[in-house]
Amino acid sequence: MSPFAIPTILALDRTHEAVARVDDYYSSRLAFTRPKNSEDPRPLPDEFRNSRKLPDGDYDEPTVPYFAGSCFDTLEPENNTWDQITSSDLAALSLLSVPVGSDALVEFLHRRKDRISELLRAIPEDAVLWAPEDSPDDGRAEAMYPTLMAHRETPGWQLWNLRSGIDEGGRKVGFGSTRVSKLLHRKRPHLFPIWDSKVGEAVGAANSRRFWADLERALRENGLHEQLTTIRERSTHGKDLSLLRVFDVAVWHAQKYSSGWEPERTES
Repeated sequence: MSPFAIPTILALDRTHEAVARVDDYYSSRLAFTRPKNSEDPRPLPDEFRNSRKLPDGDYDEPTVPYFAGSCFDTLEPENNTWDQITSSDLAALSLLSVPVGSDALVEFLHRRKDRISELLRAIPEDAVLWAPEDSPDDGRAEAMYPTLMAHRETPGWQLWNLRSGIDEGGRKVGFGSTRVSKLLHRKRPHLFPIWDSKVGEAVGAANSRRFWADLERALRENGLHEQLTTIRERSTHGKDLSLLRVFDVAVWHAQKYSSGWEPERTES
């Protein structure tokens, strides 16, 4: 088994870059321009279509998110109930490039709805993977990993098993580690980390089998909690994120744009 590696983007000497990447992810781009006092939108010239800078002239500045995934955390918050998987939760997965098919819709919203809600109710809404006792992220945190996620009888483990397995009728009902981790993160953003291929590359893991345990240990022993807290505090757009989402966004952005990206790109 390969050792868990702290992603290089989270090294202390790259803090400024990590902050810039988080802010870039949550930035906006100009959708079109409109002369002031006009009802008719005027399309942007091509060279400005994906730019954060407005061409010269007297324009309003209508914007849309630069990355659709930046809306994942806040899409229809009134429908993000703490003890149910809702259609809004499943729609949010599309923003992170993992849309849900018809079979999964039936499983989550009908066949397995009650069991999923039962397991979610067994997990406190503010549960965290780990945080020191004096952390604003909750002093109860140290006991939460072993209680909620560490073995097969815990509710977190059983929810995680949505990623694979066979139901009572012998049908395969797995939805994959990436899709399930993102869905559970939306329900408990301080407890369930997001797993995908970009994260796997960054931490040196081929699969998600030990990701929870290894990340919890890194938060507890390797100074990762403090570094993620620093990145969040220095970020302009990420101050309301969970530390696990800060981890995910910084790592994903660094893996996706590993070369040729400059922090100055975040300037508006």
